Amino acid sequence: SMMGDNLIEVLSKLALPDNKKIASAKWRRTRRVANWLLARLPQTSKVSVVAFSDTASVLGMRPVNTAGASGSLKAIAKQIGEIVPDGGTNLQDGLATMMKANPDLTDLYLITDGLPTLGEGLPLKCRNFISSKKSISSDCRQLLFLETVKRGPRGVTVNVILLPIEGDPFAPSLYWSWTNSNGGTFLSPAPEWP
Repeated sequence: SMMGDNLIEVLSKLALPDNKKIASAKWRRTRRVANWLLARLPQTSKVSVVAFSDTASVLGMRPVNTAGASGSLKAIAKQIGEIVPDGGTNLQDGLATMMKANPDLTDLYLITDGLPTLGEGLPLKCRNFISSKKSISSDCRQLLFLETVKRGPRGVTVNVILLPIEGDPFAPSLYWSWTNSNGGTFLSPAPEWP
């Protein structure tokens, strides 16, 4: 979904080669948002960056990098530029990978465009045992989000930058509630930002 603002746009880009996927306007914007955040880190910050889709991986030269070490941030920025948007959204895996990389995390900044599509803890009605259907209903995405938050980090200020996608109407209110419950910030930015 990080390649377009609606289902038709996303589906039209799924078969594209990787160089075209990373050139999509929404993905370029996602990279700009990530780099905007990195550029504004206080020099003494300890930073970990995790990229996630159906799997998650830590970016950078080490799990925790010092913002003042320009080589560390340059390595992270370079790796962000090499990510190809693909797969579903396993926020549980992303959060677990982040907490393993940086167990002393105090502030989390999440860049996403909707509710998760993959993860554990779904009720039976949401599991596709019989069908080969690869989609997940809106109700099940909401349940998966709530399960993800329940399993997520404690004592961490969560901040969310929610990029646009049509067809996920409950994402803004659920992400707002999550950020509001821990003193974080929810941002659904204007199209021209950053």
